[in-house]
Amino acid sequence: MEVQCQILHLTGFSEGFLPFTYLGLPLSSSRLKRVQYSPLIDKLVNQTLHWSSSFLSHAGKIQLISSVLFSNLVYWPRLEGGLGIKEILSWNKALMLKWLWRLEVGIPSLWAKWVGAYLLKRDSIWSVSARQIDHWLWKGLLEIRDDLVSKVGSPDQAAALIASWCRCTDGAPRFCVQQAYHCLRPRGVRLLKLRGLWEPWAFPKHCVVGWTAYHKRLATIDMLQRHGFSFVNRSYLCRNACESHEHLFFKCSYMGELWRIVMLGIGITRRPRSFAWELEWIYRNVMGKDPPSRLYRMAIVGVMYHGWIERNNRVFRGIEREANTVCRQINFELACRFYKFCDVNSFF
Repeated sequence: MEVQCQILHLTGFSEGFLPFTYLGLPLSSSRLKRVQYSPLIDKLVNQTLHWSSSFLSHAGKIQLISSVLFSNLVYWPRLEGGLGIKEILSWNKALMLKWLWRLEVGIPSLWAKWVGAYLLKRDSIWSVSARQIDHWLWKGLLEIRDDLVSKVGSPDQAAALIASWCRCTDGAPRFCVQQAYHCLRPRGVRLLKLRGLWEPWAFPKHCVVGWTAYHKRLATIDMLQRHGFSFVNRSYLCRNACESHEHLFFKCSYMGELWRIVMLGIGITRRPRSFAWELEWIYRNVMGKDPPSRLYRMAIVGVMYHGWIERNNRVFRGIEREANTVCRQINFELACRFYKFCDVNSFF
């Protein structure tokens, strides 16, 4: 503090503060104190007290647990049934491991020289211990090191693993954060057939609806009834059966008509079967990168998306459209996304 005052006196500057906060917390290069965390802590405590004071029935408790468990899928890769969003804690550790790699490989930098002179001295990065006076960032880096060592078994194995995450670009070694992340993240079972849902050329919103339907998380009437809502269960599309994921995809006559018209435009004449069967068929027959395979994968999620939108329009807006009208919209979107590889005139 005395040095700071002397600097301010010599330079004639006045001490200032950043004019904004993040999540109610001040931005600082040093570790925040407990009192500075108070606004965020108070918000969390108030939210927790409000939730804990609310009455939850047994069904409500089950729904809460199910929602928490289902949210974990978000962080899994798409081939493991998730949305492919990175798990932030594992991603942060992977980024921090890059600094361990710099010290292990000996990448020349001012930071590496400073760490070697003042923190490591004669020790190795794998043998040095954290001290009470060390900076919290350095302590955090050593903590991640210890987690990696405990995960693989020994410092030598950890060093070899970090070295394997290196690749050369333009003759210079570079650390592959993606490989480190996949080593640290939670693992799930690979479901290769889900590749059919995540066609890169398809609209992302179409793929997300297909993913949600695969996990049976769309708000169908039978699902709402299981959660305690009292609705008359009937299909708003065909009005001939109870609404469920199995009925919508693709036992419903309306969805079947959407399928028939759209698939006829790309040369498919067979009737649709269950959603699970269709995913298996896609995985075994049309997983290539050729235009017909891509078009088929785009079409199936497009039919599911627009069928679900039509269902919601009938429920909430009272608007009904014929299958031919919906199919023209589906075909138009497919043609716009696929115009480089197909004759768009065949869609209309």
